[in-house]
Amino acid sequence: MRIEVHCSMDDRLETFRDVRDAVRRVERGQFLVEGRRNVEVLARQLRFPSRAVLVTPAAFEAMGETWERLSPSVPIFVGDKRLVNEVVGYDMHRGCLAVADRREDVGLAELLTLGPTLLVAEDLTDIDNVGSLFRNGLALGADGVLLSPRCSDPLYRKSVRVSMGAVLRLPYARADAWPGDLVGLRAAGYAIVALDPLEDAEDLDAFADRAPERVALVLGSEGGGLSDAVREIADARVGIRMSRGVDSLNVATAAAVALQRLGARL
Repeated sequence: MRIEVHCSMDDRLETFRDVRDAVRRVERGQFLVEGRRNVEVLARQLRFPSRAVLVTPAAFEAMGETWERLSPSVPIFVGDKRLVNEVVGYDMHRGCLAVADRREDVGLAELLTLGPTLLVAEDLTDIDNVGSLFRNGLALGADGVLLSPRCSDPLYRKSVRVSMGAVLRLPYARADAWPGDLVGLRAAGYAIVALDPLEDAEDLDAFADRAPERVALVLGSEGGGLSDAVREIADARVGIRMSRGVDSLNVATAAAVALQRLGARL
């Protein structure tokens, strides 16, 4: 439902304000999806219902098929670039912003039914890395993601943008007991494989030759890496062979390499 707007103080645009206030957004039960490509992804799935959209005229005209996928009751506010920037509080050159309703995570029990390859993140707090992890996971065949309690919110605006909408498509659950839920993964038939940069870890290529059918690949935080508790639970600790003098990779990059070498099921 297209609605022309001409004043940035229009009360109907209230939901698009405070874009940078992530805490307030969570309290409202909402999250933001920024950019044409990501809003297109949002419109294609059913898990996160769209609440409203704010676009420039150019974006509206370019995204006609996207609007057809939205419920007719979803307001699509159309205003010029100056108005859009005034509402959101920064220069939004992408020209398209949607507000969607949050839904509960899929839950650990459901996650275990989705497929043989899971990514597990321990205390991953960098928003860019969270988004990149989901993007790489979706591209390379991961079936779902399990997040430790301290991981950052995948539905944070920048995470959604960096993931190119992958956080809207790849199912995820947040662990209630950490690292105890890893034991539950093992009971469900997953081998707990810790991606570990320590020198005594088994070479990833060698492990790939004998990798079991069901794998939960555990990745540590950007600074501290994996906890000792996770290392103790793991069925295997594997590392990526790197050039001399280099001791680690970006966590999302490491996940991509590991998924490819383990032959993640596409």
